[in-house]
Amino acid sequence: MKTSHVGSYPLDHSPDNLRRAFLDTIDAGITVPPVPQLRPFTDMYLEPLVEMGHLEPIRGGKYRPVDLHGEPELPKLDEVEWFLELANEMNFDLSAVRLPLTGPFTLATRVEVGEGGIFNSLLADKRALFEFFVPYVSKIAEKMDSVGFGYIFVDEPVIGLLVGRRILFDYKEEDIVESYERVFSGVKAQRGTHICGKLSPKLSDLLMKVPVRYLSHEFFDSRSNLERFSRQKLEEAGKVLSPGVVSAQSMEVEGRGVVRDLLKELVERFGAERIDLVSGDCGFGGLKAAGPQAYEVALSKLRVIEEVVTSLQNE
Repeated sequence: MKTSHVGSYPLDHSPDNLRRAFLDTIDAGITVPPVPQLRPFTDMYLEPLVEMGHLEPIRGGKYRPVDLHGEPELPKLDEVEWFLELANEMNFDLSAVRLPLTGPFTLATRVEVGEGGIFNSLLADKRALFEFFVPYVSKIAEKMDSVGFGYIFVDEPVIGLLVGRRILFDYKEEDIVESYERVFSGVKAQRGTHICGKLSPKLSDLLMKVPVRYLSHEFFDSRSNLERFSRQKLEEAGKVLSPGVVSAQSMEVEGRGVVRDLLKELVERFGAERIDLVSGDCGFGGLKAAGPQAYEVALSKLRVIEEVVTSLQNE
């Protein structure tokens, strides 16, 4: 049973802090560390589209479309370039690294065509989603696979909002499955998706059809997610849960006993072979507002995860 991290840290965006976060994550014992995210996970992939003339920034991490005709070029991603320099310097095996990649549905929500948030975003434009954002993310995924990253996760938190008792914006289940199929079409690495928050029964069933092995969800702050899966469905679909077992919202460092009890329950419900890449509920970037102590809190949470997983395996 390996340990991992969703990706973000409460540190300022810089090459030095990327190095710091990665080395500290390894020191914490995390066995599948991510490429650190030190700025909003949508900006990482939308700001390059500004430089390429496809978008323009407006306010608060939002963008406006400029030219979305044709497929976008492969972007220059600062974090990845910084990380590859570090990994080369360390002679670190990329097959043990997780690449967090923001998904097309989530990217589309940050591009607005009017006032009104998500309902006036390009999420409501299926043509833009499938002709621009899906090919864009697919190109990045294929390139990252060719570089050698062993785990590629598409982070799609907005799908948790999109799929409730019904699916918003006239999307169908097949559309969501198709988006993952196209994004991962050129990828041989281990595939996963991260969707935080409470999952609806409709979404958990839909995820059984998505072409990924790992399903990363929160179980500490959203205990109802325990009821959204069954061992039988996971086995039939060949899925593995990558469970969040500590909060990504609280500055309190969880006690080992609490985390151990949750992980034991997950193993008992779904089977040890269906649990892997144990992590926090989400990234820890949101803790940054709490002040400079947030980074040490984040590392302490990672250490708790590693210690609990190790203790369970040694029983």
